[in-house]
Amino acid sequence: MNPINRWIAHTDTRMALMRRMLARFAADAGAMAASDIDPTLRSALSRCRACSAEDVCRHWLDGTGHTSEASSFCPNADTFTRVRDGRAVDA
Repeated sequence: MNPINRWIAHTDTRMALMRRMLARFAADAGAMAASDIDPTLRSALSRCRACSAEDVCRHWLDGTGHTSEASSFCPNADTFTRVRDGRAVDA
């Protein structure tokens, strides 16, 4: 696979996990993107794409394996919680 296709596949995988995590947190990405916290969404996307806990994340979302809170592995857990709760978010 060429580097561009590998980058796209990696990004697609991470964005699918991020959509699932947003849903699990009941955080509205649309509201993030349409508001003044759009930089927060971009930062969250970057953190997710660079995260080293893909397998832990997938297992946690699937309800298998890892049983602790998402905050123990997810670099966006605090951001998603703040968005869900309507609290101020730092990018």
